[in-house]
Amino acid sequence: MRIATTITSALYLLTPLTLAAPISQINTRSGERLYIGNLAHQISASTLKELFGRFGHVVHVSSISSHGSAFVTMGTAADAEDAVRDLDGRVIDGKRIRVELTSS
Repeated sequence: MRIATTITSALYLLTPLTLAAPISQINTRSGERLYIGNLAHQISASTLKELFGRFGHVVHVSSISSHGSAFVTMGTAADAEDAVRDLDGRVIDGKRIRVELTSS
């Protein structure tokens, strides 16, 4: 009997998972993810979160690359669009930043 239980448990673990949404839509739905470019090297993720938080809920801020870029995920597409409209081309810490909507 114990062997049958183990086999049944193992088969249960092999059953495919069902997702409520496609993987491509989880956490990065189109229109909410922003590319931020030309960042000053001293800027931190917490500074970006505070800066973009003025436009709505910030879901995620990626680590800032050595090239001075990052990704920010906003709670709604409208919040993301407001951030682009207000921040793209602004000078932050001495550098004119680029803020663009990403396609994914």
